[in-house]
Amino acid sequence: MLTTTTKGVIAAIASAVCYGMNPLGALYLYKNGINTDSALFYRFSLASLLLGITLLIQRETFKIGKRELAFSILLGLMFAVSSLTYYDSFHYMDAGISSTILFIYPIMVAIIMAAVFHEKLTYPMMAAIFLSMVGVAILYNGEGVKLSITGVILVLISALAYAIYIVIVNRARLQVSASKLTFFATLFCACFIFIHSLTTTDNHIIVPYSANIWFYAMILALFPGLLSLLLLAVAVRNIGSTQTAIFGALEPVSALCVGVFVFGEKVTFKMGIGILLVLLSVTLIILARRKKNQSAKVAESPNFK
Repeated sequence: MLTTTTKGVIAAIASAVCYGMNPLGALYLYKNGINTDSALFYRFSLASLLLGITLLIQRETFKIGKRELAFSILLGLMFAVSSLTYYDSFHYMDAGISSTILFIYPIMVAIIMAAVFHEKLTYPMMAAIFLSMVGVAILYNGEGVKLSITGVILVLISALAYAIYIVIVNRARLQVSASKLTFFATLFCACFIFIHSLTTTDNHIIVPYSANIWFYAMILALFPGLLSLLLLAVAVRNIGSTQTAIFGALEPVSALCVGVFVFGEKVTFKMGIGILLVLLSVTLIILARRKKNQSAKVAESPNFK
């Protein structure tokens, strides 16, 4: 019989690995002529369908308040911006490197909280920011790395949009379950991506023309979408958000492995140092926030002396 902690750890690792499979579906679809908007539209529309079926199985109502609906639309927009820029970056750099740079979003969360909500920017947080900048700089100047300033900017925009998404979820105090909120967010995300596809001639929605394309579209919806989100909820419930976030470091590692072993992307020693610095910086800031949260709980305790 597995303990609660063991269940949480397994779920956290599985969630990170599932999310790291984004490049597996996306790069295959790109190679077969499916553009960014199409890949993402099918990912989120199918994911929202699967989440809707999950809600029906759980016998949860789809009713939602006006405030929660408004925030769901905003979250869907942030999700769309983050996903479009992230997937577009695959055209400019290796997917594993893109996924590593994307993982600096916890640092952006800390910066937003300091700038907007006046949270103190501690020395560990500043050290983490410095390490992440050095890591990205090493990746950009790495030998044999397919990297461009356009790709880096796209990933940074993606990380910022996702950081805003997380801040909204944490600060809005929405009276809705995580499953329902995710369902509406992915549904509106699919709608925004469809609208975006109408604004350009190169990114119109392409109907999948083979069983293989439907298969990889379903991989995007099932693994980085539904399974990653459901396993994430299990992990947070059993081991907490901080430890779950630390295991999230496996997301770029998983994506990097997909890029190397499936698509033949190269990894040099210099790249390894850059990736290590980025992962170290994020782990540092997560641990710093954990210590801060623990101190706050002690200070709020009625037995505090």
